[in-house]
Amino acid sequence: MFSLGEDEKKLVEAALPDKGEYFWLVRFKGGKVDYNEAFTSPAELIGAAEGLLEEGIKKGEPPNLHYAVASFSSDTSRKDVNATHHQAFYVDIDVRSDKDNHYKTETEAITAYQNFCDSFGLPIPTSVRSGGGLHLYWTLKEPLETKDWKEVAQQLQFAAQLKGFAGVPEQEFLIDPQVGTTPSHLMRFPGSTNPKYTDRVAEVSVIDFRAPIDIGELKNPFDGNPDVKEPRSPGIFNDSDENPEDTDPFTHWFCGIYEKS
Repeated sequence: MFSLGEDEKKLVEAALPDKGEYFWLVRFKGGKVDYNEAFTSPAELIGAAEGLLEEGIKKGEPPNLHYAVASFSSDTSRKDVNATHHQAFYVDIDVRSDKDNHYKTETEAITAYQNFCDSFGLPIPTSVRSGGGLHLYWTLKEPLETKDWKEVAQQLQFAAQLKGFAGVPEQEFLIDPQVGTTPSHLMRFPGSTNPKYTDRVAEVSVIDFRAPIDIGELKNPFDGNPDVKEPRSPGIFNDSDENPEDTDPFTHWFCGIYEKS
């Protein structure tokens, strides 16, 4: 019987929230969804994924398998409005030697995300080969409700676009802006394959698994830097409704634009 690799299974278990009613697994075939099922636990979802992967291997047709990195209140609709909890932040990095604004090699992409983490004081995330680049996951020890998760996810996207500030790389961090802030977003399932490439078997595999973190471990990366002012709202938050001083350190940091004095 087929079983996921140890690190692939640990990642899915860490990325799916401890809270929530339903978890969604999706398979695409010929560019269309041909399997779209909800399960009542991450363990059930993983078992179903292993069954689909085994079936595909026997048929010589590795499945194009995805999962929603969230839990949902409905087993009939995987819409954003039904997403309730999240236990991971994630980004997608494309590696294409033939395109501008892409990293040319995997090594270049790895160096870029390590520099990004070093510059902003972020822990190194779990890294995954997506078949056409890298997926990065910062998994959490405790789940966040969708509203709280989305605010922080938006600020992670915002931070990736910063460049030229004190302590920040001159080159912005090249991530897919369509990935990482949509509550119902599907990610390629670790242990599956990416069928976009006909010249090779593009496996979705964990490169480096990192244990879940406490959100409070993340700090303001510019503490003690005299060249940078304290953060202020960039406009993603409504200042009349949100007070950064009342949020956890991670959200407080991400709700700021860092400026040279």
